[in-house]
Amino acid sequence: MTLENGTELDADVVLFGTGFKQSLPFLPPDLAAKTEDDGLWLYRNMVHPEFPNMIFLNSNTTTFTNITTASIQARWVCEALSGRAPLPSAAEMNKEIDIQKAWKRENMPNAGRARAYMMQTHQVHYYDELLKDMGASIRRKTGVLRALKEIFMPYTPSDYGSIVTGAFRDEDSCTPKAAQASFVKEAIVFVIFAMFLYFFNKVFMTGLSSVFFGASDCA
Repeated sequence: MTLENGTELDADVVLFGTGFKQSLPFLPPDLAAKTEDDGLWLYRNMVHPEFPNMIFLNSNTTTFTNITTASIQARWVCEALSGRAPLPSAAEMNKEIDIQKAWKRENMPNAGRARAYMMQTHQVHYYDELLKDMGASIRRKTGVLRALKEIFMPYTPSDYGSIVTGAFRDEDSCTPKAAQASFVKEAIVFVIFAMFLYFFNKVFMTGLSSVFFGASDCA
């Protein structure tokens, strides 16, 4: 691994994991013992509160865009290691894990041993959590029509380009871990846009009716 200053660090071990069933025989026994029937529960699916020096980068998640997930996670790790968005206390991490565990066990009863690391349709929400931790805006669409894009257009890997590069810090960054405003602005823009289309269509159709069928002079 080469750092920004040119320093090269040798890796002790590089693990290449493939397949559909998670197997973690290389874990230290104390950490392996933390695995439950539905998987190994980690803070943000990357850090165990009792072993904060071991990072599970893209190995304890399953999403539809794995490369994007790994890239955002890698930026999250960089922000944590740099001190810009440090890890919370073990107590806070355990509290968040308990919340995720309770929610998944109630809403994903058939996930089996994959429950702890299964994301899939919840991956954008997971990305939002990582972005909030880093102080990056969860609104990733750009351009004049970005409010409408937030509503009508799906998120793609390109929306997270500035997160991966770290350029998000030069954008409208937020305070790390702070709550971000809801999408009220986007909702207002959508309502205004819908009303505009409605009245435009009404006026347009009325105009066509008067041209082709003549205006009514009924008293």
